Amino acid sequence: MALYRDAFAVAEALAGEYPQDGDLKRDVAVILEKIGDALFALGDFAAASEMIRRDVAISRELAQNDDSEALRDLALALERLGEAGQAMGETGSALANFTEAIAIKRRIVAKSPGKTDYRRDLGIALSTLADFRLALNDARGALPLIAEANDLFAYLAASDPGNAFIARNLAQSRLHEADARLALGEVGEAIDGFALAIEDFEALAAADPENARVSRDLAGALARLATALRLAGKAPQAQTAIDRSLAINETLRAADPDSADLARDRLLGLERRADILMALGRRNAAEASYGEALALAETLAKSGNAMAVRDLSAMLMKIGDFSRADGGRAVALKNYERALAIRSRLAAADPDNAARQRDLILAHTRLAETGKNPRANLAAALAIAEALEAAGTLAPADASMPARLREALARHR
Repeated sequence: MALYRDAFAVAEALAGEYPQDGDLKRDVAVILEKIGDALFALGDFAAASEMIRRDVAISRELAQNDDSEALRDLALALERLGEAGQAMGETGSALANFTEAIAIKRRIVAKSPGKTDYRRDLGIALSTLADFRLALNDARGALPLIAEANDLFAYLAASDPGNAFIARNLAQSRLHEADARLALGEVGEAIDGFALAIEDFEALAAADPENARVSRDLAGALARLATALRLAGKAPQAQTAIDRSLAINETLRAADPDSADLARDRLLGLERRADILMALGRRNAAEASYGEALALAETLAKSGNAMAVRDLSAMLMKIGDFSRADGGRAVALKNYERALAIRSRLAAADPDNAARQRDLILAHTRLAETGKNPRANLAAALAIAEALEAAGTLAPADASMPARLREALARHR
């Protein structure tokens, strides 16, 4: 980070000395982008957003000449700003940035319809916005975006059948469609979609067995298939899929033991496996899998990375739910209380982050449902929900949350 900041100071000074030099200004934007990416990886989304906003401002200035490459830089910067806004729970601004990026990429494609890279860029932007809508529980809004991306990638793949990058884009887009189908409760269609994406990833992995990224894609697709199979009542098949996913992850981690992304994949995989084991009636094995996931979450959280710490709080909530369902009220409360403490610290460190405020609401609500000072916890949850509602940062899927909390609070008077 210090090296990036030193490079930024030099580039900014040169750009100030030669204000008409567009290349120097672009150098400043590129360094801001790298600093923003580094801050994002550390979980400092507010600081990352500030860096990316400055990148967007410079890129917007450079794009005024309508040059396709300058417009492309602007669109990519807007996507990064959208991702930072999404991480902070700023759904309105994130949606606006993703949408503007797509509009710019459509302009670029219209100017150069035969250029493969520009069409691929548009497909990726459509997929990014689809992912965002899926995260907002708007699967129906995501499907038209996914369909357009699928068509783009399928056309490009047919035009260049040996292009592994485009083949991977098509496989990922099919995976997104399966995610949307699952979110809509179309479990059978989702299973078929996951299976199709898995076939694509298997072909890519067979053609390039040393490609860790494709192997990770395959593991992720298998994990999502496992969830769909569990929901379809096919727990034995689900266990086969998740065990294969975890085996691939174990191989990848052996080659890259310091990868936090691979460690997080294992954490989520262990959680999925525990859910499947519960569906199989193997409670003790499920408890062991949850415990292993918690231990890994504890280790990852020691880095101080905000996302890893948030994952720990989510795992504590999950284990609290497991204990509560099994009649272990005291253990459930202990986990919920610890999750609340963690989430309170995260929210205090980033008070404008709506996603972290929502996390607090869920922790307070669980404590109330488990009988821990229900009136006080519901009142705290309601106050946060009303503040988000007033600020316009309450996610559309949570629109009924304040009313539901008021009703729950009224029952405890």
